[in-house]
Amino acid sequence: MSLPSFEIKGLKGYVFDANDVVFDFSSIRNSRDIHFPKEYEQGFLPDERTLWRGVYAKSVSVTLPKAFSNARFSAENLLIDDNGITGIFAADNVLQLDKGSASGWKFSVDRFELQLVASELVSSELKGRLGLPFKGETTTLAYEGFMQMNDRYTLVVRPDSSLNFSIFNAEAQLDPSSYVKLDLIDDKFVPEAVLHGRMALGKTEGLDDLKGSESVKLASLKFRNLRLTTKAPYISVEALGYEGEAKLGDFPLSIHQLELGANERGAHLTLGAGLSLGKNLFSGKTTITLRAAYHDNVWYYEGMDVSEIALDAKIAGKIGLVGKLNWHRDDTIYGNGFTGDLLLSLGLGKTNHVSWKVRAGFGRKDSNSYWYADGLGTFPQGIPLVAPMTLNGIGGALTYGVRAEGQSAEGGKFRSAQYVPDESKGLGFKASTLFEISKTAQGEAALEMNFFSFWRLKYGRFLWLCPIP
Repeated sequence: MSLPSFEIKGLKGYVFDANDVVFDFSSIRNSRDIHFPKEYEQGFLPDERTLWRGVYAKSVSVTLPKAFSNARFSAENLLIDDNGITGIFAADNVLQLDKGSASGWKFSVDRFELQLVASELVSSELKGRLGLPFKGETTTLAYEGFMQMNDRYTLVVRPDSSLNFSIFNAEAQLDPSSYVKLDLIDDKFVPEAVLHGRMALGKTEGLDDLKGSESVKLASLKFRNLRLTTKAPYISVEALGYEGEAKLGDFPLSIHQLELGANERGAHLTLGAGLSLGKNLFSGKTTITLRAAYHDNVWYYEGMDVSEIALDAKIAGKIGLVGKLNWHRDDTIYGNGFTGDLLLSLGLGKTNHVSWKVRAGFGRKDSNSYWYADGLGTFPQGIPLVAPMTLNGIGGALTYGVRAEGQSAEGGKFRSAQYVPDESKGLGFKASTLFEISKTAQGEAALEMNFFSFWRLKYGRFLWLCPIP
């Protein structure tokens, strides 16, 4: 005998079908087929078992709510009496990962158990895997959880490996306190992941659509209350911090700002940082922005923006470099680095100084860290020196790890060289002048010095060129 399908109050969407039903209304004996759970025996079974009256079903089919894709399993031993409904219903491999969906997040139910005593939910157990909205080989979490009578499910995640956070090309490690909530709304699960842990930026490999973010490397970006949802803005965080090494390409960073912003279209991670250049002789400031987009319930990395690097450096208290540089990467000759126009100033005595515009570059090619600054300031009217000679320009260069190779289009004999990275070259210095004699002859003079490591002079020379018309 079977009973019509029925639901239990407080368990919306759970449909029970009872088969092999026994009606026991005798006070003399019980059916030999009836099995009373221990939990029921301890609080509800009469001292005289034969006085129990009710309905017993040996075979029960349980259909889970629509949120579980109406997965179905079989169980045994259902009691219905004046106390309510009693039964322990459990099954394995209830829902496969590719079949379950929590508003677009994949999930499986590997173990489901529901224990009712007198129509009260006394215990429940859920085990399975839940997919986070990222792309990669490791984006699912093992979970253990339970349900409540108000259609809420709480899952505690058990990460068993590092996770691909494709949103910012990162690998993440979660703390045990991370959890996921599932609310049953309009017959579907609405998830919210609340994660604590750390992620390493610039380490993920094998994701073809992740390009460029390998230029930013953070050993440990810590996060607290990182919330992932299926409702805009989809992601938020309470606190961010970092520890360990931080780099832009091969250049060390000192981060003073970390900010995560998001809207209905995507998210961005902003890093305000100081940047060490040229063997730590120079430092600048920049803002790095990692951008991500949210499509079809998955976060995709879109790209990285690096603002102009603001440089304000002093060397030996006499030489200053001020200006802005632009970021370049993966150049076949210059590798990764920065180039731009700067103002170079040279102190003359305690109060006087001269300054001129220079072209500067800072970079790294393979294992060679290099930098250079080269330029010239001209005086169209000339500055009288010793009659009949006037000074018409002054310039110079500071270099490290580069060699001069030819002249730029606007350059002269000893100035405005084109530089190419060369690991064999140490520190270089050059001061050059333009002069004019009697308005008829123009010339150039330069003092050049090159050093080994540790400021040991390699060579010095004075160069002079004055063509006679």
